[in-house]
Amino acid sequence: MVSKGKLMLERIGARFSKETGGTTFTVSSITRTLEDQCRLRRVNSNAAMGISSHNYGNSFDISYVRFNGVLRNNPKMEVALEKVLKYYYDAGRIYYIKEKQQSCFHITVRNY
Repeated sequence: MVSKGKLMLERIGARFSKETGGTTFTVSSITRTLEDQCRLRRVNSNAAMGISSHNYGNSFDISYVRFNGVLRNNPKMEVALEKVLKYYYDAGRIYYIKEKQQSCFHITVRNY
């Protein structure tokens, strides 16, 4: 993962934890090789064909159904996480997409 991506992930985590009283989220994907991407494409239609921003270490996925290591829907924490992502999106730091099939937010760090 590139240093700017790592720093942004740390900032998102710290802000989310602060706003939720210490709750943690699960990062479900960070960097991938081209081979990983091709394998993933076979089972996940959201995965890009060919090269992905994950291949450059500038994107990561955060689960919105796994908080504090527990897998279950938690609408309150999902909303809190998206609020933090929207904060950084509005600040021009990230792009993000809510992926329904994989229950995660795909985040790409912007060049700023």
